[in-house]
Amino acid sequence: RFKRQAKAPKTELTISSFLVRSMIVSRYASTRVLTFMSNPHPEAKEAIFDLDLPSSAFISNFSMTINEKTYVAEVKEKHQAKKMYNEARQQGKTAAHIGTKDREIEKFRVSANVEAGGKVLFELTYEELLQRHLGRYQHAISIRPQQVVNNLSVEVSISERTGIDYVHVLPLRTSRLLTNTLRVVAFISYKILLQAFSKATRDSEVPPSTQVEKGAHCAWIVFSPSPQQQAAYSSSGIMADFVVQYDVAMPDVAGDVQIYNGYFVHYFAPRGLPPVQKHVVFVIDVSGSMYGTKMKQTKKAMQVILSDLHQDDYFNIITFSDTVNVWKPSQSLQATSQNIRKAKDHISKMEADG
Repeated sequence: RFKRQAKAPKTELTISSFLVRSMIVSRYASTRVLTFMSNPHPEAKEAIFDLDLPSSAFISNFSMTINEKTYVAEVKEKHQAKKMYNEARQQGKTAAHIGTKDREIEKFRVSANVEAGGKVLFELTYEELLQRHLGRYQHAISIRPQQVVNNLSVEVSISERTGIDYVHVLPLRTSRLLTNTLRVVAFISYKILLQAFSKATRDSEVPPSTQVEKGAHCAWIVFSPSPQQQAAYSSSGIMADFVVQYDVAMPDVAGDVQIYNGYFVHYFAPRGLPPVQKHVVFVIDVSGSMYGTKMKQTKKAMQVILSDLHQDDYFNIITFSDTVNVWKPSQSLQATSQNIRKAKDHISKMEADG
């Protein structure tokens, strides 16, 4: 049932600082990640820099600084690049090899050989155009240094010419299962699920050591957990995504047109559209992997989802583990208040097993 994956090797170097600076201007995000490492060992060691990137992002710069000398990455043919790196490593020199996996285009990985007592600074810049879904923009930053860091901070600045309606920081996201799964379901189901999970987490506390300042057109978010707060998550420190959601003010129904350097972009969000009748089938995993917090969160979200169904909607519920169970095998039910109560009672009795 579960796909086993080999754990990524951890760097043997000490990470003294992990800094992220993200600047969002008119829905366009530019994120700069700086990681400082030092080799306390008497022999050369390999430094490993792993970073998860949004699928829509592209890398605009990568560099490595050693002993105050900066090396900017350049593209080489795959086999030639690997050969050059291996030769440098055998000679005990400092070198780095950057690679991506064909099926994991969101994974950026750098391995660098650092001499004894040496220090290295990795600097990566990536950019992306944020997309608006269900009334909000979302910016997720991967924080996975794989160790507790003395100086860890994330800064996000947002600037929107038309104004900012709201800014919200979600609890640290340790799993992308929800995001990846929802990409393949029907849009209307996606909308209901995302709204429900948003409501379920809206009142949750923001991550500790998070500061949020919001003005009419600008916002500033800082996340700087102490080493003790990082260790409280796990012995490997924080392994999660820092997620910021916000929306812009759109006072003009026609939207907002921005022109720059001979190009233009038109943002618009239609309002007052009538609700569309939905026929929704909820497919819920109740296997052993859902035991505990995951099942509690699913039940809580489903309570919200069912309450949001319109009386003209029809729905049914399928649960699966070792076997598949259809709540109403004969036909889907109309979302009347009585049927909603029955469905909520059915949801509350779900148990993770198998």
